[in-house]
Amino acid sequence: MIDFQELKGSEGNSSVLMDAYGHRIYFTLSDAKVPGYIEIRKSGWMGFTYECFIDNQKVKEATEGVAHCQEMVFKVRVTSATFTDEMDDPNQSVAWYLVHTVRLRDGASSTVHRRFREFAELNSQVKQNLKGHHMRETLPPLPEKPLKILTDHKDPAFIQERCRKLEQYLSALVLVPHVSKMVCIKSFVGVMDQIREYSLAFYVPTLGLSLVPSPKDVSPFDMYPAVVGSVFKVTNEWIIRRMRMMIMRMRMMMMRMMMMMMMMMGIVAEAPHCNS
Repeated sequence: MIDFQELKGSEGNSSVLMDAYGHRIYFTLSDAKVPGYIEIRKSGWMGFTYECFIDNQKVKEATEGVAHCQEMVFKVRVTSATFTDEMDDPNQSVAWYLVHTVRLRDGASSTVHRRFREFAELNSQVKQNLKGHHMRETLPPLPEKPLKILTDHKDPAFIQERCRKLEQYLSALVLVPHVSKMVCIKSFVGVMDQIREYSLAFYVPTLGLSLVPSPKDVSPFDMYPAVVGSVFKVTNEWIIRRMRMMIMRMRMMMMRMMMMMMMMMGIVAEAPHCNS
């Protein structure tokens, strides 16, 4: 609509059979006699995109500028990537992107590792949450994922460029109204209301944790009965040693159970009493 009037010839021009070039609907502003047109193109199988040009200059939609007026809630940085072996296939490596986040109102921060597919899952969740909402069209596009057979995903230049694009994507995403309040966003960046996430990347297939009693006089550890005392690599020798200890404990438990059963059945004779 232009000046609250439907454009002549615009009815029924959005068809799923439209070619990749789309088509244009031309109009003239009544007051200034300035020419313009609306360009319609296909987006996916069933979607369409619309752009308005006046005097060959693109006109920004009202909703496109809303995000830039929002107060920044999170400051997000994607600085580097760490590679670890795939659990199911040790010959395949997995890239974990390091995401630093600061909540500006109180300085709460987090450092988390996220895979590219987790970025894709976040993108889908946010779109689902905004389904039917006009702000859905203002969401930034997720960076593309080139095929590994065509692009070396371990190349430093590729990693640096992908980190830059992922940082731009997250920074633009959290500026869209309503998005920074979503649980999926807070969980992704690791800054919930009262919870902060801090992740570490380990290069060994199996890790062990030892628990120790929590300090009683140190907050907030006094809220929990135990805390992690140490993290260590689980080796074959460690597994064998632990299995031996478990076998010894099981033998002792079985011996105690046998003694209790014998006593209950009266097989164990009482010790003789000595009369003085």
